[in-house]
Amino acid sequence: MASKEQQIQQILESTVEARVIELWGLDYLSQGTHRLLRLNIEGDKRISVDESALVSHQLRAILHVKDPITGD
Repeated sequence: MASKEQQIQQILESTVEARVIELWGLDYLSQGTHRLLRLNIEGDKRISVDESALVSHQLRAILHVKDPITGD
């Protein structure tokens, strides 16, 4: 069985890679009812703040639909 981090990474990788960006790292922390998901992305060229925000919004929508994380 895959870990929660592996499940989330599998869900998000194709979207990140479609933007010619690599999902370099993923941290999923859970404490009580609180959850924190931190992604590290990189690309061949410098990733702007606008590009990072766009990726964040796209991934948030995917996570909302797939709902792999329970709680806050």
